[in-house]
Amino acid sequence: MSIAQPSHASGTALLLATLLLSVTGTVWASGGPTPMSAAEQNRVIGRSSYRCKGGIRVVVTQMPNTARVDFAGRTQLLNLMPEGSAVAYQNGTFGWSTQGKVSSLKNMQSGTPTLTDCVAIGD
Repeated sequence: MSIAQPSHASGTALLLATLLLSVTGTVWASGGPTPMSAAEQNRVIGRSSYRCKGGIRVVVTQMPNTARVDFAGRTQLLNLMPEGSAVAYQNGTFGWSTQGKVSSLKNMQSGTPTLTDCVAIGD
């Protein structure tokens, strides 16, 4: 009696589904992660305060795929963007990025920095 071995493609799908299950806790029948509910998307996973050049205070509230950036009486909701070794969020108007211990806010339409030399501070 012989036992059928999974094909390379089905073995890869099984491995991917197993990885997704271990990371997200759920997997669709198609092998993809289940979509997050609105409550999960808005779940706060971190909050940091920064002091930028000129003394401007910024508060960044991180959620799974977005960040709310509050600065100078304004609030911007930005989407998580893959950017190499930096953590970056953008919404077409503004972009917030952190590389190492320094963060900045950039006007994405003009390409000019809005806030620079932002360093984390205690609340």
